Amino acid sequence: MWQVYSEQQQIVTNVAYSGQCILFAEYANELIGALSINMDMTHQLQAEMMGFTIPNKNPTTAEVLVLFSTKTMVGRDLVVAKLIESAQTILHQHGIKHLWATCRKKHLRGYLSLGFSNRNTVIFNGEERFLLALNL
Repeated sequence: MWQVYSEQQQIVTNVAYSGQCILFAEYANELIGALSINMDMTHQLQAEMMGFTIPNKNPTTAEVLVLFSTKTMVGRDLVVAKLIESAQTILHQHGIKHLWATCRKKHLRGYLSLGFSNRNTVIFNGEERFLLALNL
């Protein structure tokens, strides 16, 4: 799923950047979160590389590749929730109505609290992974 280039100290995703929408969250001039969404559902998805089958790959769906934050809250705002909320405007402009995502067990509760639903489970690299869905 990732290509690691040790000499360049670089990690590159196997999902083409040209099809991604990437949002960043900053606070006090510091990167505190990011969201990367694969908008190109015509190629193999990251979730499919893990062994999941996506039941409805169509132009109204997209795939969350990365969602993270180094800071949970800023004021009263949950950083990852604000990232998802900010992305919704862009996604709606592209006709996206449904998001797929995957996560490890330790992040499952967080995704569920954002409104994602658990659709399936696989073992990937010896670890339980979850396929999640969110209707926008």
